[in-house]
Amino acid sequence: MIMDGLFGVGPLELVTIGVVALLVFGPKGLPELGRTVGSVTRKVRNASREFQREFQQELDVNEFTAPPERKRPYKRIEDPVNED
Repeated sequence: MIMDGLFGVGPLELVTIGVVALLVFGPKGLPELGRTVGSVTRKVRNASREFQREFQQELDVNEFTAPPERKRPYKRIEDPVNED
């Protein structure tokens, strides 16, 4: 089985996307676009890591806490139908 490149996009598609981006943004705008995409990607990755860390921390805390004790025991309900 031949593996495709990044996200199922092969090398030819990546080159095509690069050429189109170069034509649309120009040689001066392409580095700025790359920095912007990199910055956004970094922020999303950091937010994802922070969410996973907080979620795992909550799971760890809840795993070791005992369930709350009942303050009042249940009252016994008398059966009025079968009352002797």
